[in-house]
Amino acid sequence: EGSRAGYRDMELFIDLVEDPQLADRLAWSIRGRGAFRWFKDVLAGWPDPLGRWYGFSNERHYGRARAWLAAE
Repeated sequence: EGSRAGYRDMELFIDLVEDPQLADRLAWSIRGRGAFRWFKDVLAGWPDPLGRWYGFSNERHYGRARAWLAAE
């Protein structure tokens, strides 16, 4: 699957974040190297959005897995 899908998940999640300050920090965090680490580091200071991220990310992973299984 590579990292492209995971990066896209972060972009989509940022679009759903209602707090403009958090959305700006997250958008900044995914620029350049270390995007995945920086993204999670920013979310670590925001417990509720962190939990939503893990739920969102898991659903996206499961969706890709289901799509792959259906194609097979």
